[in-house]
Amino acid sequence: MIGAIIGESRRELRAILDVEKIPMKWDYVYFTVKEVVEGKEIDAKVICQIVRISAKDLALDDAFLGFRDLFRIKSESYFIEAGLRVLGYLYKGRIRQPRRVPLPGTPIFLAKDEDLEEFFSFKNGLYIGNLISRERTKIKVDINGFRRHVAILAQTGAGKSYLAGVLLEELYKKHANVLVIDPNGDYINFKYAEDGKIWVDEERIDVYKPKFRCDSDSKPLGIRFRDLDKYTLAEILKIRAEDHVNIFMAMSEALLVAGESYADFYLYVKERASNTGDKEKKKSFLKLLSRLEANSLNKIINDDEFIDINSIFEPGKISILDLSGLNDNLARGIVFVVLKKVFKTKEVEKTKKPPIFIFIDEAHRFIPSNFNTRTTEIIKKIASEGRKFGVFLTIISQRPSKINSDILSQCNSQVVMRMTNQSDISAVSSSSERLSQELLDDLPSLEIGEAIIVGNLVKAPVMVKIRKRISMEGGSDIDVIKEIEKFRKKKEEVSLEALNS
Repeated sequence: MIGAIIGESRRELRAILDVEKIPMKWDYVYFTVKEVVEGKEIDAKVICQIVRISAKDLALDDAFLGFRDLFRIKSESYFIEAGLRVLGYLYKGRIRQPRRVPLPGTPIFLAKDEDLEEFFSFKNGLYIGNLISRERTKIKVDINGFRRHVAILAQTGAGKSYLAGVLLEELYKKHANVLVIDPNGDYINFKYAEDGKIWVDEERIDVYKPKFRCDSDSKPLGIRFRDLDKYTLAEILKIRAEDHVNIFMAMSEALLVAGESYADFYLYVKERASNTGDKEKKKSFLKLLSRLEANSLNKIINDDEFIDINSIFEPGKISILDLSGLNDNLARGIVFVVLKKVFKTKEVEKTKKPPIFIFIDEAHRFIPSNFNTRTTEIIKKIASEGRKFGVFLTIISQRPSKINSDILSQCNSQVVMRMTNQSDISAVSSSSERLSQELLDDLPSLEIGEAIIVGNLVKAPVMVKIRKRISMEGGSDIDVIKEIEKFRKKKEEVSLEALNS
């Protein structure tokens, strides 16, 4: 026994703690109360989280006086009060909320590690870390929680991509199919462990890179010209039909003539830009040609198929699309075509293809809040209908306020890490009813690698310290001092060589 309940205030219980057994903030305690379940009375062990601990002076609060002897308090001047957030009790694998209020004086006890693991974790779940307050208590999230989509949200440097890597490792172990949209090349070394050794079956990991960066460890990334409709092509080239009518019409004309060949399309545009007698048309084709060359469309376009969608659905395959080096318009063009094909494949061959988990890092670049894109259309479709066909979405971003709110609200589970920007916190709050104000208030105080998880991934809201990764981390911040020192030494070596030569 470490204390007793003395009442309730707002949405929390108040308790007095034994000053010789004070637990940490965010640790877990329990009390027992009689509950009626399925027509029978049981002794329910109600788990609570300590959300507030404070030392108070006796002169300012009389609540302590009746409990002085109970806790063997030596001091006559202060007592310790705690606020408890009620999480519920476990019954047949489900968490229920108590319907009876504990009476003042009800004793509370420190929860055991094994009880907390049973309370929070799923037996065959994905092991992502441990309770912040209990290093020995493993947290395993429910893989079925991905069916209702997931959002991983945190400010830069809080560890969101690191966490995504942990989830990828767990999904790999479960032999799941995953497609990773990787704008910065953070996941391309997934097959390597921290020591540089390969820890996976290489045949199960495919890394796709744009053809101008493709190497022996990767496959070419791009799209067929005939897979681009005029609206997708216009978006890639930053042609808005309403603002650039003449350029849009020139592009549409070239598409009709060229058919399925990008080479023919380009040559037609170039020819019309040189030899058209109509000055206005010539001007439009010149502008179109300028946009084609400025956007380096040939970096991602080919007349042949680049990605075999069926290979993405090979059992246990993890496919990583490395979009680094491409501007947002080119990247969005690839993502739209690939996701459209993936969704269509599952829609048509629902039972013939395995479920697929789609991870989209830097999601605000593909589904922005302030304008619509072709990727917004297909991702919104996946968010609203994907679960019926076994297409599950995980979006990752450091700017939730910049993400399309309709898509963010479709993510039933949220993994939220350290966040201090008020507009981003407000966006998270608006998108999820499961994140209470108390949990939102905790976001700025989280350390790097700590997360609050709510939704279908977990039985109850839980605070987790993410486990250490097996795979090589990408996208981490550089050590500035080490980098400066490295280049200083390099310069000294060059200078020394020059003196000796």
